Order: sequence, then C-alpha cells, then structure tokens
Amino acid sequence: MSEEEPSVEGAERLGSFIERIETLEEEKSEFTEQIKEVKEEAKAQGFEPKVITAVLKIRKQPPGEQEEFNTLLDTYLTALGMETPERMGDVGELEGGESELSGFIQRLENLEEEKKEVAEQVKEVKAEAKGEGFDPKILNALLKIRKQGPAEATEFEMKVETYLAAVGTS
Repeated sequence: MSEEEPSVEGAERLGSFIERIETLEEEKSEFTEQIKEVKEEAKAQGFEPKVITAVLKIRKQPPGEQEEFNTLLDTYLTALGMETPERMGDVGELEGGESELSGFIQRLENLEEEKKEVAEQVKEVKAEAKGEGFDPKILNALLKIRKQGPAEATEFEMKVETYLAAVGTS
C-alpha cells in the first residue's frame, strides 16, 4: 500500500486481515492453554510433564531418527554409568498406568497438531495481506496494539510520536 490515506476498500481489506489473524492467534492461544491443562491433569495423575514433553518431541521424529536417538541416548547413558531405559522399571510401575499415559500423549499430540495448523493459517493470512500490499511489520504492530486496551494503545501511540519527535522523524 502507498503512504497515502487508504481507500475505504483498502481499509476494509486491512480490517479483514487483522480480524482473521486475531481470530487465528486467539485459537492458537486456546490450544496452548488446553495443552497446559492436559499436562496439569497428567501431573495430577502422577506423570511428569517434562518427561511427557520429551516423549512428544521424540514421537515427532520419523521412526529412523527415533531409533538413532534412542541408540545414542543408551550409548551416552552407559558411557556415563547411568541406567538405560531397558534397565529401568516398566511403565506398569507408573502411578497412572500405560493406557492413561497413552491417552495423555495422544491428546497432547492432537492439540499440538491443531496448534501447528492454526500457526500455518496465520502465516497464510499474513502472506495474503503482504500480497495485497500491506506491510507485515505494520500488521504485527497493529495486532499488538489491538490486543491492548484502548488506553494502553493510545499511550503507546503517544510514546511513539514522542520518540519520533525526539529523533527528528515526526
């Protein structure tokens, strides 16, 4: 877009992009909160959230990479004189049990996948807006300002104007 005042059509398109991105960002935040809740639920059932996060990371790897990782992990643990997973207790000894753990892992994986899809949609909307001539950096700034309350947004704008005047750019 040019530096001129945007046309009514341009303003409507801009508003549409901003609203779509805001909706997607909100969905992404909801998924993040749901993931946190599932991890808290798993913790309440006796499972360690940090370990669940590690399991999720490993499960995202292709099978060949998982095997290589596990082999290297075993090698390193053995070299350091630490127990390897084969010598540790089995999952049946966990407070929550195997099926419950599998359920938590599956729910978390589903939420992570949905969150990733929403993040991809955000990128697509931003790319579409850029293709229409809108500056992505300005869009991000607008999103940030709109997340704030009106008073905070006005205060932010005043600070920007003050800073610009201070450096002689207003």
